[in-house]
Amino acid sequence: MITFVTVVHHRDLALLALQAKSMAQFVDRETTSKIIVVVNDQQEHHMRSGLEEMLPNYGPLSGIVTFLSGDDLFMKSWAGFSGLKSRYINRLQVHRHRGWRGNNGYRIQQAIKLAAGRVSPTEQIVILDAKNLFVSPLTNRDFFSFGNRPLTSFQPIVEGIHENWLVESLNVLSMNKRTSDIPETTKFVTPFPVTKEILSAVCRDVEAKNGALEVLFASRKRPSEFMLINAWAIDNFGSPRSVFGEEKRRHVGYWPDGGKVGFSEMMSAIDDPNTLTIAVHYKALKLLSNRELDRLALALEKKNFGSQAEILSLLNDVKS
Repeated sequence: MITFVTVVHHRDLALLALQAKSMAQFVDRETTSKIIVVVNDQQEHHMRSGLEEMLPNYGPLSGIVTFLSGDDLFMKSWAGFSGLKSRYINRLQVHRHRGWRGNNGYRIQQAIKLAAGRVSPTEQIVILDAKNLFVSPLTNRDFFSFGNRPLTSFQPIVEGIHENWLVESLNVLSMNKRTSDIPETTKFVTPFPVTKEILSAVCRDVEAKNGALEVLFASRKRPSEFMLINAWAIDNFGSPRSVFGEEKRRHVGYWPDGGKVGFSEMMSAIDDPNTLTIAVHYKALKLLSNRELDRLALALEKKNFGSQAEILSLLNDVKS
């Protein structure tokens, strides 16, 4: 049974409503134990009413949805010097950022994802962003093998942010290893399946060397959550492939640099039965023409997300 974990900021509410509709349509109780939505926003209390209002979008899954705060994942671990340091950092940032407790939202969401195992009731966890929408039925073996191995895709290390994240993550774990000696890593986008055991081990090793997760991700160090998982796998098992298996279903993303070609690929993917999810970045949505938005809304209407007008209203909310 899978626990889904989605981290949300106030700008994600419209996308989250679409994600909820997609899960109501294509995810069932036979595969899913819990859906956890973690609020990553300085004005968290203002988001609660909006989250409660959109709960019916989950349909038959609404009874297993829980809304949590970063406090539920981090504050219990605040103790001693790390705890004092974490409170101090957050207090300094409260007027500069809009994430949990005034932290940088982009950075702290990575810590939240790593800490997801602390609140998951199941061993199997799939980390989502609000932009991930299911477009075909989920089966028992789409995210995990019979041996409980998370299923993902692999890619060579690309110069730029990918390599930089990995270098920083290797350093955080005090690993004396060059990226030139690492042929590949897992993907670094969601959906990202992982186990509670893996997340617990990664958090334990990271915090043993760096203090609390929220301190690390509020610092000047720049690892990423998924490259830390890769670095841990390399350190303990030699390679990510020793921990993860190869996924069989497609997960197609549309990003701000996708252009018309990327949009056409996403639209084709929606109709491909082997596509399990699409991801629509909010910045990419802002670049779509009204005609393209209409096409996307119609395609999602055909997937039973609701009426074209209702879907279009949510998409325009994302753009605004």
